[in-house]
Amino acid sequence: MGYDPNVCLQKIKDKGRIACDSLNLPYHCDTLTGVGGDYHDECVDAGIIYFQVKVATCWNSVTNTNRYFPPATYFKECDALHQADPAWQQRWCYCCCACFAKDTLVAVPGGYAEMYTIPNGAKVLTRGVTNPDWKESVVKFSMGTGEGAQPFMVYIGFEDSVVRDLICTQEQPFLLANGKFTTANKLTPGMQLVDKNGAPVEIKFVSLGTYNGGVHHIATDNPWSGTPDGHLILAGGVVAGDFEMQVKFGELHASLKHDVDNVHAVIGTEAYEIALRAENAQTQLSSTHFEFRYKKNKDGAEAPKALGNGAFKTYTRVASILPIGAQSLFTEDQAKEILANCQQVPLSDPTPKYFYDTAQIQLNGYFPDIVFYLDVFDMLPNVYAFEAYGKKIVQVSGGLARLVDFNFEGLLMAMAHGVGCFYGGEPKVLFGYTAIGQADRYAFGNITGKLWLGDPAFGYINAAIQQWTMLFGYIKDHRGGSDPITDPSISCRLEVIQSAPFGGGLPPCAGGTPPKLIDLQVAQAANLDSVELIFNLPINPATADDVSNYTFVPEVKVLEAVRSSEKDFAVELTVKLEAGVNYKVTVKNLKSSLGTGMDPAHSQAEFQAPEE
Repeated sequence: MGYDPNVCLQKIKDKGRIACDSLNLPYHCDTLTGVGGDYHDECVDAGIIYFQVKVATCWNSVTNTNRYFPPATYFKECDALHQADPAWQQRWCYCCCACFAKDTLVAVPGGYAEMYTIPNGAKVLTRGVTNPDWKESVVKFSMGTGEGAQPFMVYIGFEDSVVRDLICTQEQPFLLANGKFTTANKLTPGMQLVDKNGAPVEIKFVSLGTYNGGVHHIATDNPWSGTPDGHLILAGGVVAGDFEMQVKFGELHASLKHDVDNVHAVIGTEAYEIALRAENAQTQLSSTHFEFRYKKNKDGAEAPKALGNGAFKTYTRVASILPIGAQSLFTEDQAKEILANCQQVPLSDPTPKYFYDTAQIQLNGYFPDIVFYLDVFDMLPNVYAFEAYGKKIVQVSGGLARLVDFNFEGLLMAMAHGVGCFYGGEPKVLFGYTAIGQADRYAFGNITGKLWLGDPAFGYINAAIQQWTMLFGYIKDHRGGSDPITDPSISCRLEVIQSAPFGGGLPPCAGGTPPKLIDLQVAQAANLDSVELIFNLPINPATADDVSNYTFVPEVKVLEAVRSSEKDFAVELTVKLEAGVNYKVTVKNLKSSLGTGMDPAHSQAEFQAPEE
């Protein structure tokens, strides 16, 4: 059964929410809403529909119309409309989309299912060693543990088109790209797993620790004959063995084992660490920004990883007594500039303490493990995040809290930045804390959604953005930009906080993935009067309709160019072709719905005109 807009609309109304309208497919999240592109790359394969996504829209209260803008420009463009006409207001709406569930997904006929929801007798997709075709198999065993601490679990991060991860037991078998099998405890960064289509997937990090959550196993009813055929499932996006293969891994033929002589070191041992250091020195994996196991912190500790269905904590070998490497909101030079250019209320003013206390109570409601501390006599405006004595500490300087016109909203986001240093995710800095720009994004994009709800949230968000903009304005000389991870530029951080509340991703200037450019994938002519161009991204119709953006060799005059009304990633050209002639078309100056331009390396395509 496919997508039904009426079902989507009803589900949104059942939640008492406002549905996003004026979309290409009614109420379905697309690139107009700003949640397309990479979002769909990650979720559309799951086949789980009617998942509701919150979208920031610019709404006209008089005409009841919506305008959608990319997250990076939403704040500026909607504010410009509001200044011209106060009827334009910021508002949340909801659309339906496919999305990955938070638990490990297993491929089943027609899509994916969370592993713990698959009962005995259900069907999953399996494949063989030499035959990569997937077929249906019946589950004969489905069993899991309850929620709680699961010690000595392995956390694996890998990357194909996007970064993914999964958690498993040490004995979990995986198929490697070389056709051999090994277990999770012998995986190392740089090794390659296999995805659904048989393509290699590089492991980016491996870590050993305690997982607070549930663990589940399934096994198919295919007979065990000493080979993995019928016992290979797709879990978390990579090919892995089922529980029967895990139990009988020792019975595999030697030709199928990566470690035939059982001499490879296992994770958690000194031998593994020695081997890993040698591999890292050769492959230079430290050029990426993950900190789990292939690039250890200087104090020997590794940071916790928050997950949707639990939390993974890597084992710490050496405790750090002093906050060496503490993450800060500003560099020392930046904080000194703020102090030199700002005004502060006197120590006797109780208002900053009221703001701090209220923010602490709200944040501790969601992050009870964080210890907040206000250092009243620290004049230098800053926030510090560090681990000491087994505690996560966010220390706020009195100099920041006492800034004139830096009020509750701005201070709350500064403290939320400190929380983001622990829970903001990748990329990370050398000491295991979340990178500066991503901590900003986590504060403005994640924590705002927890604390400030509904349309009133826009008022708080706007106030916080304006107060941080004022704060950034005090920094005249030391504007950063030397490193996207540890020292993003102030202008880049401003871009982050203006886009994060409205779904914006992490820009490359702060360590994010560069935005996708437009690729011309196919040019095809069904007749001599028209050519259809297919792109990898939805195209902005304002640029698609300009006939001067298309040239042909041999020369052909483009009479009309129109973006397809049915496919926003296709452009239809009206032309006059010569029968049977081979043509090359070149495209320029197009813009995608994400605001990106053409990739010069993929701006041409060849095709042959049909015979008369």
